[in-house]
Order: sequence, then C-alpha cells, then structure tokens
Amino acid sequence: MKRAAAALAVAALAATAQASEICYAPAEGAATTPTADTVFACPVAGSHTIDQLAQLGWRVVALKPVSLGGTQTAAQLLLRRAAATDAIFADGFERRGP
Repeated sequence: MKRAAAALAVAALAATAQASEICYAPAEGAATTPTADTVFACPVAGSHTIDQLAQLGWRVVALKPVSLGGTQTAAQLLLRRAAATDAIFADGFERRGP
C-alpha cells in the first residue's frame, strides 16, 4: 500500500515537473522577510521579483526560510506555472478544466 502511494507521488511530481520551480533569494546572515524588491533566482524562470514572476504566469505555492548552513539563510520560493485551464473561483477554491 505504501509503495503504491509512493509511486503515485513520484508520478505526480514527474507530471508537474515542467510546471514547477524552486527559487531562492540571496543568502542573508539572518532570516529576513522578502520585500517587493527581492529578486529570486530561478533555474527556468530566471531572476525576477515575485511581481515579475506573477506577470510571467507563475503562481506562488509556498514561501519559507531555509538554512544554508552555519548562519546563512535564504528565502525559498516554490512556484507553479498557471495553466490555461486553471481557475480560481469566487469561493476561493481552485478548479482545473478537462
């Protein structure tokens, strides 16, 4: 049962790999909150602010601080490419098209 669940999770990640992105803000000596001017470095999307990434069709899934070792930290941004069939309705729930 656990193997089947793990296999499904891997398949789901593989299917969405092209539509996901993990980006990082510059390393800091102490945890800081990103601002509208913070530039995140993304392997596929390039280096942009959150607003610029949104304009390019990316949605923020999560934003969290991560430790880079020692006293260095950085903000990690998990993005998902907005699909043409995705929609967020007035009730706040996301629905995908066929």
